[in-house]
Amino acid sequence: IFLIISFNSVISAQPGWNIIPLGTDALLTEIALTGDSTAYISASGGVVFRTTNAGSNWLSQSIIPDEDLNSICFPSAMTGYTASSQGKVFKTTNRGVSWTQTSSPVSISILKIYFIDDNTGFISTGPADNGKIFKTNNGGSNWTVRGPGTVFPEVLSINFPCPDTGFASAR
Repeated sequence: IFLIISFNSVISAQPGWNIIPLGTDALLTEIALTGDSTAYISASGGVVFRTTNAGSNWLSQSIIPDEDLNSICFPSAMTGYTASSQGKVFKTTNRGVSWTQTSSPVSISILKIYFIDDNTGFISTGPADNGKIFKTNNGGSNWTVRGPGTVFPEVLSINFPCPDTGFASAR
């Protein structure tokens, strides 16, 4: 277990947790694990951090400097996705070594990205889009609205145990 803290103050760790400073002022938005020792963190300033040794060392990579990365997901060890505050979706197929922009159904902030496998994934939006959820079946090449829209203005988290059953939290 490793814990990343992104602020400059004195804190006390709970027993069993190790604090590993990342050495950045970036806002860390989400962490994705792909095994016992590999993890990725999305962050403000368009940065993705990656460790392959359980957090002992972290590499940072600037994906899109003028935007914040709100969410990150790795459905497999090789393939990952991250989503930005300006509605952009980025994909890697080589463990985060390089990232390419893929299509996106929106040009507003994507709050959450979640993939159940390398091709089937979901994104959620906030109040500017009435809290919609979109689905792709082809790795982000095309997206369709899946709901709910107008019911919840801000879909903060989504999780799909299978392609047709999902859970969302909203405010």
